[in-house]
Amino acid sequence: LGKAVLESKDEEDLIRRSIRIVVRELDARRAVILIIDQPKQKLNLWSYIDGVEDKSQETFPRDSLIVHAIIENKILIKEAYTVDEDDDILDKKFLKDSFIVLPLLGNNQKPFGAICISERIDNTYFKENNLRLLQTISSQFIKGYENIKLNADMIAKKAMQKEIEITRNIQNNILPSKIPSGSNFQLGVKSVPAKDVSGDFYDFYKYEDGQFSFLIADVSGKSLPAAIFMAMSSSVMRTLSRNHEMNPAELLKAANSLIYEDSQSGMFVTLFFIHYDPSIMEIEFASAGHNDQIWIKADDTYEFIKG
Repeated sequence: LGKAVLESKDEEDLIRRSIRIVVRELDARRAVILIIDQPKQKLNLWSYIDGVEDKSQETFPRDSLIVHAIIENKILIKEAYTVDEDDDILDKKFLKDSFIVLPLLGNNQKPFGAICISERIDNTYFKENNLRLLQTISSQFIKGYENIKLNADMIAKKAMQKEIEITRNIQNNILPSKIPSGSNFQLGVKSVPAKDVSGDFYDFYKYEDGQFSFLIADVSGKSLPAAIFMAMSSSVMRTLSRNHEMNPAELLKAANSLIYEDSQSGMFVTLFFIHYDPSIMEIEFASAGHNDQIWIKADDTYEFIKG
């Protein structure tokens, strides 16, 4: 079994190798390894019956001796078992004559499945020494299974981190890097994501006639979904805001229609848009559900700007 653990490519490969060892070492005609898939409420089964291997899936939980043994973390060993027609299909299939059901315990000491053997080849019954051997085999199997699972989780986590890094770089490239300047204003920006990536974005643009537009926005939610929605929303806003013909209110109405068409997940974005004409020092603005902005005046008084 140690060799099987070392040579197994993944969880399923280890399970298939292990069940062959169990059948051979314990002289069983029937064996099954059951693994709980909690998120899907399913049992994944790898079975061996009279030389035929199979993989299947059943619902979990269910009214079965095998399943109750897993849930209650209870070892079952019977010298003889007679199948009743009302028994669960799992028991009918895998419990015949003498049997052992051994729950599999993870590092948290909670059962995540079971190994079940039944119907000895010599037609005798399973004894305590058979249970001890099965426990020894299962102990090696559990260590190998959890190591393989941990390794797979680490690989998946690294892949996710790589995707997040790529998303972060794309997001940074979406935000404008060159800050415009004017004769009568200065502009500063800083954006710090709450998580690896952010749903916040901003934009500014200088038109050919010397006027400017400024935008700040916040997408609902955090992390990757917000970043994706941010990319879509910023693209819409950037395209529309380059049109100098619409006033801020008209622009946000047009953007709302386009963003709404692509919002299938219930996500939304709040925006505050400003159009500034430095020649007359006048601003026009509109808000789409965004926080009030603060206008701090030269005399240190301030005023909330509501869209």
